[in-house]
Amino acid sequence: MALTIPASTDSTYTAYKVAHPALINLADDIRDWLNRDEDTVSNNLIGSFMQKAADDSYKSLRVPPLEATLLVTISAANAAANNLAIPGNFTELIRLAKSLGSNKYDIYNDKVELTSFDDDYAHKPNYKYFTRKGNNLKLNPPVIEGEIYELHYYRRLFALDALTTDTSVEIYNWLRDDNEKAFLFGALRYASVYLNDMAAADTYEKMFKSEIDSLNTEEKRRLVRGANIRTIYTSALV
Repeated sequence: MALTIPASTDSTYTAYKVAHPALINLADDIRDWLNRDEDTVSNNLIGSFMQKAADDSYKSLRVPPLEATLLVTISAANAAANNLAIPGNFTELIRLAKSLGSNKYDIYNDKVELTSFDDDYAHKPNYKYFTRKGNNLKLNPPVIEGEIYELHYYRRLFALDALTTDTSVEIYNWLRDDNEKAFLFGALRYASVYLNDMAAADTYEKMFKSEIDSLNTEEKRRLVRGANIRTIYTSALV
């Protein structure tokens, strides 16, 4: 998706700035770090650099603010095709479960590759398993109309320039608003490539990766605090 920021001389810029204060503040910060005026690096280019930085962040970050849970009720068409649609903001699956009601679930712990899923003679690790085909998950046993499945997954956040539909207020974005260092360094990397300053691009790439690694490491430490962590296996290891 494209992020278009109007030029400061454009008639729409003032209204855009009022509606998107956090986005414009970060764009101004990027320009200050670059020490380039708008004639050299346009607002539209900065928007492009910011979007690319966000895309890179979503590929690597695995933190709670990027988690989402979606309940899907199987339609007749989905049941006929044995399809469970993957949401558009999906990046990586954390857990797939069928709701049994009263906070009880059938958990799908095993994923197989597509060819094995359709091969009746291929060994399957468990009775319940799934695979991905395009933008859908396919399950065994097949889904049935009316069943409710819970997808818990890592996601992309709202668009960087998204506004609320009722009041046109800037929608909170955890990456842009609370972790701007990763966002800033990622955008500066692309800006430096555009300016053919490869030494700066290499520096900002290292700073970006360091910040992403720091956020992920912090989350891993949180996961092991507060209780003993145990791994439970569904079958024998040998």
